[in-house]
Amino acid sequence: MKSIEVVAAIISDEAGRIFATQRGYGEWKDWWEFPGGKMEAGETAEQALRREIREELNAEIEVGELLRTIDYDYPAFHLTMHCFLCRLQGRITLLEHEAAKWLLPSELTSVHWLPADEEIIEILSTQRYMYEHSNIERHPLQPFMPHNAQILMLGSFPPPKERWCMDFFYPNPQNDMWRIIGLAFFGDKEHFVEQRAKIAAMKEQGAKSGFRYEEVVAFCRDKGIAIFDTAQAVIRLQGNAADEHLEIVEQTDVAALLQQLPYCHNLCCTGGKAAQTLAEIFHCAVPKVGEYIETHFAGRTIRFWRMPSSSRAYPLSLDKKTAAYQRMFETIGML
Repeated sequence: MKSIEVVAAIISDEAGRIFATQRGYGEWKDWWEFPGGKMEAGETAEQALRREIREELNAEIEVGELLRTIDYDYPAFHLTMHCFLCRLQGRITLLEHEAAKWLLPSELTSVHWLPADEEIIEILSTQRYMYEHSNIERHPLQPFMPHNAQILMLGSFPPPKERWCMDFFYPNPQNDMWRIIGLAFFGDKEHFVEQRAKIAAMKEQGAKSGFRYEEVVAFCRDKGIAIFDTAQAVIRLQGNAADEHLEIVEQTDVAALLQQLPYCHNLCCTGGKAAQTLAEIFHCAVPKVGEYIETHFAGRTIRFWRMPSSSRAYPLSLDKKTAAYQRMFETIGML
């Protein structure tokens, strides 16, 4: 049987996505593959890969480590394929392929790969590879789960740590959740906010401040408010927590959280992406903002609330956001 030796580029970007190309010719037309091609006499694998990428994509690449060498028997020949992790330098122009996609490791199985490439897909799709080679962030906090919780509040994912003023949920001083809660329960948006004099003193010492951590935690524990997020792991496409800039890699096991909260009959999503994610988990519709629908879990009737985002980017006044949260807490019997 004839043997062919080729090289393939596993090109990834800063978000951890992997570049896939679709063949536009021959027996395997429309199947997906990693760009690359045959080695020529006298070439090293790295030299062959750089040449092939110029010919196929009109681009330069940085060739990294060898991920795996694949040996595969096609009907007419034996293929040896050296697969290298690579980074792109500059723009891509497709010169030979009919289409291309950037895919997250979790999305790789959404296209039809050439048989020899499937072993590489299995490697790239593993959780270990994703966490070692992608800019994937795992949730930095543990779920806050008071045993008496009547409600589980779920956001999307925390902002970058440099924006935190406390090691708890909704830690960004520019997010209004704790002002909303202060207004709803105490009629004072500053109830959980550090006094200005103390803030000034802490800033002089180089410390961040914004909310009174101990009071926030004690309040949530006393009132029975559990808190976490709908994502356990994400890729942050920009340096913030805006819904449109988060790619969810791993959803939270909300059912497991509810099993630990026997008195909880209310789930509250505090943003659009969180609500969409929860609707996927429970296979139900997304409620209108400020309203709830009923769903079921392990014999329990659960109210699934969709509340306005506490982000200041959300186009609703603080008073109107507070009114929506007040209605929810009154319905539950917490106000």
